[in-house]
Amino acid sequence: MSCRFARIVAPFRLALLVAMLLTFAGLAPARAASPAAQRGAQSQLPATPLQGELLSVADGDSFVLRAADGRVWQIRIAGIDAPERTQPWSEVARKQLRGRLQGREIRVDVTKFDVYGRIVGNVHVVEEDIGLAQIHDGMAWHFRRYANEQASEARIRYAAAETAAREAQRGLWRDPAPVEPRLFRKDRRKSARPGASGAAAP
Repeated sequence: MSCRFARIVAPFRLALLVAMLLTFAGLAPARAASPAAQRGAQSQLPATPLQGELLSVADGDSFVLRAADGRVWQIRIAGIDAPERTQPWSEVARKQLRGRLQGREIRVDVTKFDVYGRIVGNVHVVEEDIGLAQIHDGMAWHFRRYANEQASEARIRYAAAETAAREAQRGLWRDPAPVEPRLFRKDRRKSARPGASGAAAP
């Protein structure tokens, strides 16, 4: 190997060595498991609740969790449906969720993987039911489409919380005619151009 070639290659070797050391030390940037990877792990749902810390919040009903074992997961809160990113109250709901989770120990009682590869589960901080709290504050709807997947007690509480928020005109219920995210998504799919890529995860 010529001296000139060795001088060219040396920086790349150093960069590779640093990257490997960071990875083994757990200092490399954390990335959420891809939807394909999470779908591929459907037979490996955690037998015990996931516990960890918040990495980021996508919207008012989904976020990224770093679990205690270091793995990173995309989480969809069960039983609720928050405004889509281009809907009114979307950013308010996202910030509200971040405020509830940031800097706190999060527990996710896993129920399933959804079609987008995210873990769906009931989310708690200490004893607070985060999904119920989002509905109570008018940051989300009770997702009745999947109500049959909830325990009967939770289903009743979530429905009652939405009714109370609506009557008190909290959050998105201050608007005269808020549009449910599921209907918003349906209309968006109808108006999408032929051949357009699939809709984003709700």
